[in-house]
Amino acid sequence: MAFNSTAEMLPPKLVIKILTFVSRFFPMAKMPGTDVFSTFDLAFGDKEWAKAGRADPFVQEAAGNPPRLGMIPSILNSMDDMNSRLDEVQVPFKIFMGENEQRVDTDAIQHIFKVASSKDKALEIVDGAYH
Repeated sequence: MAFNSTAEMLPPKLVIKILTFVSRFFPMAKMPGTDVFSTFDLAFGDKEWAKAGRADPFVQEAAGNPPRLGMIPSILNSMDDMNSRLDEVQVPFKIFMGENEQRVDTDAIQHIFKVASSKDKALEIVDGAYH
């Protein structure tokens, strides 16, 4: 449920604008910088878990089908829409977050938890866990 990215997680705004423009002409081109496996060790925090993650058939399929440029406008617009409507979330939910999370903006996760209007919600930070 992370709908925000830190400035460090996104390219500069000018690059996003250029990629969005280029995506109109080449929507099926692979999005640059989408090497899923390069951050597995960091995400899992344990080389054996990362190795198991890399071997997972679903991960293999996802890595073989990287995001395409045509997805950029949809992803960014969806993030903006979800961020503007967080206060409308009324369904029960529980968010799990590793205390050593490296892939998701933890401030954004905490913001989602605070802003959602659900009366039945929980945020659990798992000791020693990563992504």
